[in-house]
Amino acid sequence: MKKLFAFVLSLTFLFLIVGCGAQGDTSPSEDASDTDSGAAEILIERMKTIKADDLIYITAISDRVSAKELASALNEAAAHGTDRAEAGPSYYSLEAYLTGSPEGYSSEDEHFTFFAGLEDNMVEVLYHKPGNEEDMRMLFDDETLYRLIRNNYRTETKIDQEDYEKYREILTDRMENSLQISKEGTGASGFTGYELASFYKENTFTDGEDTYVVYEWNPVFTTDDPDRVLWAGGMYLDADARVCAFEQYTYFVVKNPDTGSQDHRFLFWDLYFGEDEAAAQKNALLRIRQAFESDVRAQWAEKALSSFSDHDEFTADEAEPQSQILFSVEHDIKDFKFLALQLEDVDEDGRVTFSSTELYSEDTLTPDRPLLVKLTFFGLIPNYGISYVDESGMTRNYAVSISGENGALLLIEF
Repeated sequence: MKKLFAFVLSLTFLFLIVGCGAQGDTSPSEDASDTDSGAAEILIERMKTIKADDLIYITAISDRVSAKELASALNEAAAHGTDRAEAGPSYYSLEAYLTGSPEGYSSEDEHFTFFAGLEDNMVEVLYHKPGNEEDMRMLFDDETLYRLIRNNYRTETKIDQEDYEKYREILTDRMENSLQISKEGTGASGFTGYELASFYKENTFTDGEDTYVVYEWNPVFTTDDPDRVLWAGGMYLDADARVCAFEQYTYFVVKNPDTGSQDHRFLFWDLYFGEDEAAAQKNALLRIRQAFESDVRAQWAEKALSSFSDHDEFTADEAEPQSQILFSVEHDIKDFKFLALQLEDVDEDGRVTFSSTELYSEDTLTPDRPLLVKLTFFGLIPNYGISYVDESGMTRNYAVSISGENGALLLIEF
């Protein structure tokens, strides 16, 4: 399981990157005249003499950069300064502190900040010396330092091929849908395609008779022009110039896969949240249980309607005997639809397939205004159902049925 603290620290760092260059803005270069020769000499001399022991803290999105490697790269790069005044768009950055406290490093501490873009070997170095109002800045043309910074953004490739083949269609549909959403949402997203960087089993929960298998997955998106990407929400460019962290629902959970079921949910990256390992596991299972329950509640209207001051109403049919069902929610539900169902198939494991026809829809079903539907149940096979789009963007379909044990209303996902 990912350690939440490390993830949040990395995500916080990524937001800083977005704010200072990941959008394709130029990194904070100034004219060469603003950095006099004396300041340049101080910066170069510090790079030339720095040792691994001097680097007490390195902020990076991975642990690939060691103090020893960075010190060596800075020693070498010190001889490769340039007189260029500006750098191009910056997509990669890293900070290294030489003074400060683990309780909290400050911009006033002695530290280096490095910016790099897609121009090979070009690195902008900022050096803050305590007591100086302005950071010292200079551009260096050095392959070793550049690769060290850019490779820090290398995306791990880890795919369990056997399990991936089971769910290839589901995952591909998700990536394709995300690609289309990105284009519709920005008008010109800059995305040209997608790739699966990782998909592997992370955990298995046993909950009574149910088993939940949790996979971590990481889709990345290709781009031919990072400047056209709408950088937001911790997104960043990896070492292979692919957009990462556009997909926020990075856990893929399957319920009872040993039965052949592909009942699944995509869950948010903070699935494991807690003060310690035990709390994180407990909270994760709770959130998984909740995810596999319907966001919509179906109740007999006679008993439930008095709890609401107002409601919408729809008549699906007028045949007798009439039933009235109230559909309510605890939070806003998007693209709610009431459906007529037609049974198409029942496989050998008892899983049913329905075709559906939309009878009624609401853009948003809200907690303060439930929907009352008048309908008739014909036999044991469900003839009506609902659908809606959940918080992860997936469409959920449920058949409306009646329990043969106690007459309660049931929503059965299909």
